[in-house]
Amino acid sequence: MLLGMATGLQDGISVKEIGIDGKTDADGLAVGRPSAFVGRVIEPMLSGIATVEDKKLYDLMRGLLDSEDIFIEPSSCASFATLIRPKDMEKYVKKMKLEDKMKQATHIAWATGGCMVPKETREEYLQKGL
Repeated sequence: MLLGMATGLQDGISVKEIGIDGKTDADGLAVGRPSAFVGRVIEPMLSGIATVEDKKLYDLMRGLLDSEDIFIEPSSCASFATLIRPKDMEKYVKKMKLEDKMKQATHIAWATGGCMVPKETREEYLQKGL
């Protein structure tokens, strides 16, 4: 999605064309070629987009489990990535002129799928990226 929007080519470009293999443990987010329909529909509503390395997803997954006793799948952990990168978040807030709104802001992280992960797979996930 990021590549399609950044280039303006939408579904006219694939990550393989720029040397990315598209392999990731965040399989719920892995899209080699973006959807033209989705890109055009959400682009006017989207104000930010980010990429996250697999290792960071596992760090976030373990952190949420350790601190809140909530298990979510690796793909869902991407929703927390920018919230915990204060410098990136600060730049975004300034760019969007949101400084005066942040005291009343509510952050929503869309986190799904944890209850569907088999126990064996969950244990594998918890060991990855260590």
